[in-house]
Amino acid sequence: MKPWYQSKTLWFNVVSLAVVIAGVLADPAIVSDARVVAAAAAFVTIGNAVLRIFLTSQPIGRKRGDG
Repeated sequence: MKPWYQSKTLWFNVVSLAVVIAGVLADPAIVSDARVVAAAAAFVTIGNAVLRIFLTSQPIGRKRGDG
């Protein structure tokens, strides 16, 4: 197992969330555009799938005996 902060999938999701939040703060009307919302959802879904299939080899969490 590896620490959570070494997870590429987790960091991809954190960055994706930050981009979405920044977009909403820049233009709140962006969430009313269904195409933008669908594109963001598709990007995150595909990104997660790619990371999971091709790059993920270890689960995250604590090793037995830790804390």
